[in-house]
Amino acid sequence: MTAPVLETCNLTRRFGGLTAVDNLSLALPSGQLHAIIGPNGAGKTTLFNLISGLLRPDAGQVLFRGRDITGLPAHEISRLGIKRTLQVKSVFAQLTAAQAGTLSYGDVALLEIGMALISDPQLLLLDEPTCGMSPAETERAVAKIREMARTIDIIIIEHDMPVVFGIADAITVMTQGAILASGDAKQISEDERVREAYLGRPEDEDYVEEAVHA
Repeated sequence: MTAPVLETCNLTRRFGGLTAVDNLSLALPSGQLHAIIGPNGAGKTTLFNLISGLLRPDAGQVLFRGRDITGLPAHEISRLGIKRTLQVKSVFAQLTAAQAGTLSYGDVALLEIGMALISDPQLLLLDEPTCGMSPAETERAVAKIREMARTIDIIIIEHDMPVVFGIADAITVMTQGAILASGDAKQISEDERVREAYLGRPEDEDYVEEAVHA
């Protein structure tokens, strides 16, 4: 079995009385494009913030290729080879890329991914990369992510189910800070707990089936 590129062990983060990530243990093998999905407030972005060093956990560990990186500052984790993009795109609109201020939202998202790739990362964390894109922009972004996944380990947070089911080798579903289910697209789409919590009840099955087979 392929050794994990990333592991979390009993990872926990609280904000006051809210437990955003709740005793979460996850092992992600190298060589897979892994998607993390779940409803708003499930703890997905908080998990990315804990992995990338933007937040410190209250308990638990983060291991990158077997190395304990728990609590390291973000710049040290970045130097080790973990890069991420943000859900709210962050580029300098006045700098060149032939004037970033003139780019479409899709081009800005691809530019941010390109910036993350400059330092040759080993693991890329993509937070909602297709959010706000037109269908054509989404198709272009998906093609680029597929291409990158041939040589870089990628974890993606995404709400667009056709995108998730179309590119992910493995999917983890989070709810209320914990893991609800893990598996491939078929397993996730057929899991009744996932349908109830996130993908929809039986009346929405046609949509789910279309997403899986898109």
